[in-house]
Amino acid sequence: EIFDAELKNHDSGYEYLVKKQILRRLRDILLYHKENIGGLSVKSCEKVFNLTLDGVKFTGRADRIDLRSDGNGRNNHIVVDYKTGSTTKTPNLKKFNLEDRYAWPKTLKSVQLPLYVMFYMAESPKIALQAVDACLMLLGSHKITEEFLFDKSEDKAADLARLRKAVFCLVCEIRSAELDFEPAADIKTCEFCPFKIMCGRQWA
Repeated sequence: EIFDAELKNHDSGYEYLVKKQILRRLRDILLYHKENIGGLSVKSCEKVFNLTLDGVKFTGRADRIDLRSDGNGRNNHIVVDYKTGSTTKTPNLKKFNLEDRYAWPKTLKSVQLPLYVMFYMAESPKIALQAVDACLMLLGSHKITEEFLFDKSEDKAADLARLRKAVFCLVCEIRSAELDFEPAADIKTCEFCPFKIMCGRQWA
């Protein structure tokens, strides 16, 4: 029905090839879940979160929230975000240093997954942090993979506390009238940025 509505004449030519690619990728995704994720049940999809952190209102939408068995009779709560690309922007918790602000683009990278965990913990305070994680599911590479926020964490509570401080620091920077709006140090960051004209960086 979706192909009929969105991809006319999909039984021949270019449209047929597109349809076959879509169907093959959907099959790959289903096989990934079957072969790599055991004891899965989907708790919710397109979940909208609203949270106030340090007086600032945040809103987020999670693609999916799973309950996954850890094999020992316990369920882990996983906030899943789909990515059509093939690379990740998950924080490197071992290298991330709160004091080294200039290194954050390479070590913190993104606050999306930390915010998802904060959202979920605020909405479900009775769930232990040890049973909560967030991940990016990469759908754009040949092999589907997942990258977890706390995959290599030795102390989830300490790591989440550091990440929360980083979020607070970034919010303070955004709201500060004393800080100039400057382009990113790495010009690659600007390629798809919707604000690259505002910051004054010249593009060919």
